[in-house]
Amino acid sequence: MRGKTDRHRRCARHAAVFALATALLLAACAEVRRGGELPVEATASRVDVFLRAAPTDAGTLTVLLDEVWLIEESGARRPLQLSRSRVDSKEATRRLSLAGGIVPPGDYEAVVLRVQAATLEADGERRDLRLAPTLPSGPDTAPAQKPVEPGESDEAAEAAEAGELPEPPADLVPGAAESEPSEQDASGPVEYVIPVRVQVRQQDAVSIFLEWNVAASILPGDRFRPFFAVGLERPQVRLGLLYVSDRDTGSVLALDRTTGEVVATGKAGASPSALAIARNRVNLFAANEGDGSVTLLDTRRNLVEFVIPIRLSARTSDVVVADEGRMLAASNPGTDTVSLFDLMSVARIGDVRVGRQPVRLDAAPRHRRVYVVNALSNSLSVIDINARAVIATLALEADPTYVTVARDERRFFVGHRTSPNVLVYDAESLGLLNTIFVGGNVTAMLADRRLDRIYVARERPNEIAVIDRRLGAVMRRIPISGRVTGLAQPAEGALIYGAAPDRGGLIVIDVTVGKELPLLPCGKAPTDVVVVD
Repeated sequence: MRGKTDRHRRCARHAAVFALATALLLAACAEVRRGGELPVEATASRVDVFLRAAPTDAGTLTVLLDEVWLIEESGARRPLQLSRSRVDSKEATRRLSLAGGIVPPGDYEAVVLRVQAATLEADGERRDLRLAPTLPSGPDTAPAQKPVEPGESDEAAEAAEAGELPEPPADLVPGAAESEPSEQDASGPVEYVIPVRVQVRQQDAVSIFLEWNVAASILPGDRFRPFFAVGLERPQVRLGLLYVSDRDTGSVLALDRTTGEVVATGKAGASPSALAIARNRVNLFAANEGDGSVTLLDTRRNLVEFVIPIRLSARTSDVVVADEGRMLAASNPGTDTVSLFDLMSVARIGDVRVGRQPVRLDAAPRHRRVYVVNALSNSLSVIDINARAVIATLALEADPTYVTVARDERRFFVGHRTSPNVLVYDAESLGLLNTIFVGGNVTAMLADRRLDRIYVARERPNEIAVIDRRLGAVMRRIPISGRVTGLAQPAEGALIYGAAPDRGGLIVIDVTVGKELPLLPCGKAPTDVVVVD
């Protein structure tokens, strides 16, 4: 009997200790949520590796990758997450994302590619290539690289963009060296070291561009050893760039519209969901759903200027410049609020409570108003920027998802997930003007920058419905190949770009002829896009 009592006492003590530990853990988690501290990914640094192959008549070379690392000056290896394990030289003539990941700040001296196998298809024949051992690092075996600050000009990158790859060493040129396979060729995976020498700073994002000389990578005797020129990102001061938020990598990618290639990357927070560009075309803002924050990036240097925490539970989903560049607004579905920021001081000046789960917003700067769609309360809140308060709440139909303001700011339009209608409101009186049948499942909306048209992206079916404002009806439906969560339009207006997270790129639509153009691959899960022009 006494033994049973002792066991009961021990069990009671263990239960009490467990309960105390659980309470302390929950209290700590609650404190983190209250304090709005950002997770590591939001404040860390990131490196992305991109690959482009020079066109060649040597055939199609396919390489299977096992791992990619960065090497610090201390010799420590930092693994990067592979974007693709199979690289096709024909596909790589358009720059591809190869690998990327969060890394600690520091000086890095090399990228390492671990190659499993290589095959060559030429003249209708497919051949497995032997993996030649890596060459020792030195001036005769790899392009010379100087330490480059992120954002500085880099001669190798400029030469690669002009199509001028450096001459490979003699033993890398087919026919210039031995004609028989070397006895030292590897029988398994081989690690190839590529000197880069790059400095990564706190909250930095660096792009490493590998320019692949395919012909020089094929050695005599069906052997393979990759040959690269290396370039780093440079400041982007020209207009015409597309900026894309990538949810999976926590990055913002800069794309050249003329080539569709990634030219730089910037750091956002965790799971960036929306972007906004200031009137100066320099300040780019990202709403980070994963950590409840807003990131300010400088587009000239592709560097983070500020990370403004709101609250971890805020799930910040959208951001918009609210009044001619002096104020920013961000919607927080997790806290049923809209946060306001002063752009001069980049300080959060207050939160405005709105309806339940505010998912999207848009602004009428001349009216100094922000319109907020509340998904769970089926309503729209109108915020007066001067008063910093809600001045009206409008009843919407079932499951509203998006709002967009016309270019003249005289009308705004609301789309829904369940309801098939787009509602048209007068921006001044807030009265309902029209109900346009479009179909439900609205995922994005955009007002044309030149014409009296509204573009409505839908899923099931995937399409762009084009509303003519004067007719008050859908004038055209353009089928597209994927779900779109954000739309952007350049000033000339002939094209619109849609961020397609399920397709890993931008869907491009020619709105003049009503046709989808080839996809622009970028990132893993792009969520929004803005254009700088």
